Amino acid sequence: MKKLTYSIVLISILSFFAASAYSQDIRTLQQNTAACNYDVLIYPNPVTDDNFSVKSDNLIKTVEILNVIGQSVKKITNETGVPYNIIVKMPDCEKGMYMVRIIFADNKSQIKKVLFK
Repeated sequence: MKKLTYSIVLISILSFFAASAYSQDIRTLQQNTAACNYDVLIYPNPVTDDNFSVKSDNLIKTVEILNVIGQSVKKITNETGVPYNIIVKMPDCEKGMYMVRIIFADNKSQIKKVLFK
């Protein structure tokens, strides 16, 4: 019985610290994002293939894909000839919700959600 109680307490403590780390990552992500209201289109959304496009009328500098706990999964620096349309290829992506941080040439950024099915 003592082992079971110890295990429950340990799981509770670990869950608390994991939730705290998640909250801190999200707060940091929000603080580091200078809000802007540029028009951004992510398509297709939901993503059923291995790739999707990020399109805007403003110059896109970087596109970063983050998992639900705020960890960077992929970062794409715009080096293409089409600075307003970035194609994101993620062949090994697990199904689920991701956040897409779009950083523009003026260093303002915006976060959008994308769903992989």
